Amino acid sequence: MTIELVDLIDLNEIQSVKRKKSFIHYLGHEVDLLTVIDQYESKLKLAPKAKIVLHYLLSASAKHINKSVANTVLFDEITKLYKTPPASLRAYVADFLNKGILKSIPCSYNGTNEHSITVYEFSTPELLAISASSLKLDTSKNSNDKSSRESVTSLLSKHKLSHEDVEVQQHMMPTGWYYHDKVIPVEFLALAPKTAVGKRSDKRVFTHRSGNNVTAKYEIDARAHTQITTQFAFQVLNAILNLAIAFNAKMLRTKRYEKAFQEISVPIKMVHLMNILGVTDSGPMRSSIYRSILELRETIYNWSDLLGQTLDNRSKAFKTKDFQYIVGLETNASIAPKYDNNGNLTTKPSLFIITLHQTIITELSDLKLLFGIPSKIAIGNPLTFLFYLTLRRERVEKDSLLLETVKEKMFYMGSAAQLQRELLKDLDRLYKFDEHSNLVNDSSFQYNLCGYHLRFGTNPDGEKLVYVVVDPEEMIQLTGAKYDESKGNLNAPTLPNPIYGNQETVKSTIQNSKIKVFTNDLKRDFIIASTRRSALYKKFTIGGGEYLLSAYDSTDHLEKISHIMSMYIDVEEDIAMATLLKLQKELKMVSYGSLVVDEQLFFQLKEYIAINFNINLTVQELLDSVKSYRLNNIKKWCEGNLEYVAAQVYSDLLDKDPSLYDEEPL
Repeated sequence: MTIELVDLIDLNEIQSVKRKKSFIHYLGHEVDLLTVIDQYESKLKLAPKAKIVLHYLLSASAKHINKSVANTVLFDEITKLYKTPPASLRAYVADFLNKGILKSIPCSYNGTNEHSITVYEFSTPELLAISASSLKLDTSKNSNDKSSRESVTSLLSKHKLSHEDVEVQQHMMPTGWYYHDKVIPVEFLALAPKTAVGKRSDKRVFTHRSGNNVTAKYEIDARAHTQITTQFAFQVLNAILNLAIAFNAKMLRTKRYEKAFQEISVPIKMVHLMNILGVTDSGPMRSSIYRSILELRETIYNWSDLLGQTLDNRSKAFKTKDFQYIVGLETNASIAPKYDNNGNLTTKPSLFIITLHQTIITELSDLKLLFGIPSKIAIGNPLTFLFYLTLRRERVEKDSLLLETVKEKMFYMGSAAQLQRELLKDLDRLYKFDEHSNLVNDSSFQYNLCGYHLRFGTNPDGEKLVYVVVDPEEMIQLTGAKYDESKGNLNAPTLPNPIYGNQETVKSTIQNSKIKVFTNDLKRDFIIASTRRSALYKKFTIGGGEYLLSAYDSTDHLEKISHIMSMYIDVEEDIAMATLLKLQKELKMVSYGSLVVDEQLFFQLKEYIAINFNINLTVQELLDSVKSYRLNNIKKWCEGNLEYVAAQVYSDLLDKDPSLYDEEPL
């Protein structure tokens, strides 16, 4: 099939596109490929960096559905985030083509074959599964061998989960991470050692100042059996929390859960941890991640106040005795272990069932907004991460900051000069301005820390300074949040928490969904056709009987119908009742202009006719008699002139059924 470029791209952009040579056309199914790629990981044999690039390209589908995006645009975004050279990106694309993940589509321009432009589309999940299954299996690794797959299935079954349940990539942020310092306090990060060297305890005093006044002072004590939580372990924790949010968001959206963390244990796949951490898939790395999870399981934190000050705005973790992040842990290696002939465990931990501390579950569920953190910073140097967080927490826009003050805010233990040296190592490597950078001030700025433009110097007293100017649009967009120029300073690098909301809110959402479905069922399968378009009433056939619904029906009448519905139709009685109330609101009372016959007037007339004319009309019969009344009749009815209106109704009934002449009115 040949694609016509004119159909894909605006005519004014054709020449621009032709210069860019190639682009990807998104159809909307791309995110579904992530499940297939995970399933055939051992056969596709993608390089670790290639996996990260592929994940980004597939996730980009969410914002480019039915659009064509130039490769250079996507490559620029990836290069900014991961510092991947364009040559490597082109090599990855070639690899994706060879393995059937991407396919090249012939294209034409105004009906003429265009060979200077290449259009790529991603394969469908079905076609990729077929092509990947025919690839030769790589037996050099056993991280996804038969034994591991069987043990994963066994662990999932134990927790009543499927493989599909744990595929949460489409619920992840494509360009950033969720974070909140109430969940991972900065103090815990500052206390973490750089590497695992067998440090089993540490204790530090943290002081907060406002001017010369000490506003808070407290001690945090961390203890573990073998190793307290390291800096890398906190990166792993952040990845776990993001995957936990994604999993619970999926469960809520698919109506499997009525509230976030309905099941407090969360399934986390090793391959997902490595993908979002941007690390190489190797035996040592898998072991490092596993050790980090064990550190989080073992480390216990205790907080002691030294000033008698309350910390209402701080994390609940500070107020929890013997706090630890992970309180329960299972792996496929423990639920279905396999051993070799020498008794060594051969089942590799590739799936974790993690139970977080209830404090963390509560914090995550109750936070309406979360910080967005650029992926590049979240998976980068922990010190740079702390520095970035400090700029965010202090809401720096344009300022010259004493590094001594910054050091205190970061709880950095060394000198200001040491802090600068450590920061510059990472800034020089990953965040230097290049020739394509858009400077917000002047060329003297040396670094661009995801929207924070930086320059280091000294003041006249010789004190170390960092000059900061923020580009708010760049900074906010790189967090994954949206920037709206019309909002000005009201823009913020925060994101709605996808699992925020109390149980009643979620129950209401589920109930509304059921009501919507049952409403459609009633209107489609049970309504009497002649009443379908009536604005005054609807009539339903249920269990061999016919039941009227009008605006004049009492709650008792609706409860009777809803009970009958629950007996003869597969519906809960409360859902049937709520549906009837909803439908009743859509029906009208008898009216003309602003004159409305209320329930009292309606039944007064019905009773008057029964007493004075010896005719017991049903609600439907009375509505049919008065539905076409004009101003004069409705006005007299609303004025209480029942004699006049009843005589009019009786006259109309005689016209329709002359046999009523045989029944003398009383």
